[in-house]
Amino acid sequence: MRDRIELRQQGRTPQERDRTITDKMLRFLARPKDGKPFFGFLFYDAPHAADHPAGAVPFQPAAAEVNYLTLNNETDPVPLLNKYRNSLRYVDALVGEVLAALRKEGHLDDTVVMITGDHGQEFNDLKMNYWGHNGNFSRYQVQTPLVVSWPGRTGVPVSRATSHLDVVPTLMHELLGCTNAPSQYSTGRYLFDSAPRPYLMASSWDTMSIIESDRTTVSLSAGEVDIMDERYRPLSGAVIRPKIVQSAMEEAGRFFAR
Repeated sequence: MRDRIELRQQGRTPQERDRTITDKMLRFLARPKDGKPFFGFLFYDAPHAADHPAGAVPFQPAAAEVNYLTLNNETDPVPLLNKYRNSLRYVDALVGEVLAALRKEGHLDDTVVMITGDHGQEFNDLKMNYWGHNGNFSRYQVQTPLVVSWPGRTGVPVSRATSHLDVVPTLMHELLGCTNAPSQYSTGRYLFDSAPRPYLMASSWDTMSIIESDRTTVSLSAGEVDIMDERYRPLSGAVIRPKIVQSAMEEAGRFFAR
C-alpha cells in the first residue's frame, strides 16, 4: 500500500492543498465503476493552521493571522476562535462536496463515512495561557468530534468516551471480516461496545497521559508524574493508582518489539 499513499499535495498553503486533495477524491469517485469496494482517506490541514480562502470570513471579528508568541492570559480569544471557525467552515464545504459526489454516484447508501479530527484546539479555555494544541491533555485539546454515517444503522448521539484507537478494530470486524479479538492487533475496542472502560490513553511526541473520569495522570519525559483534576489543576493529595498505571503502561508497550 505504501506506493499508493500520497504524503504531500500540491499547493502553497493548507487551504490550497485541501482543495487539491478534494478534487482528487471527486475525480476518483467519478471514474468508471468496476464493482469493487474502495477506500478513501482525506487528511484536511486548513484547520490546523486556521487557514481559509481570502474573503471567506463569515465569523467575525476574526484575526488576520495568529502569532502564538504574543498570546497571553489577557488576549481576547474571540478573533482567534473565529479565524479557526472560518477554516472549519471551509473544510466543511469541501467535505460536503465529497458527500454530494457519493450521493450522486449512488454510494452514500453503501459506504461507511467517518469524519473526525486528530486533536482539539484550545483558546485559553482553562485560563492557564494554553493556546492551540500539544500543550496539555485537558478535554479542550484531546476531545474531538466523531461523526459516523453507517448504512443500515440508526443514527444516535453518543456521549460516552471513545478513542481514535477504536476505529481500526471497528472497521476490521464490521467490514473486513476479521474474526480475531481486537486485543490481538490493537489497543482499541469496537466503537459500538458500550461497556465501561476504566481509562483512555492519549500521548504527544514525548508525553503520555491516562485519562480517567475524575483525573488525568500525565507521565512526563523526565520521569515525573502529574495528576490533574477536571480543570487541569494539580489534584491535591492525589496518589498514583498502581493497577491503572501498570495496565496502561503494559498496553502502551504491548506491540513494541522486544
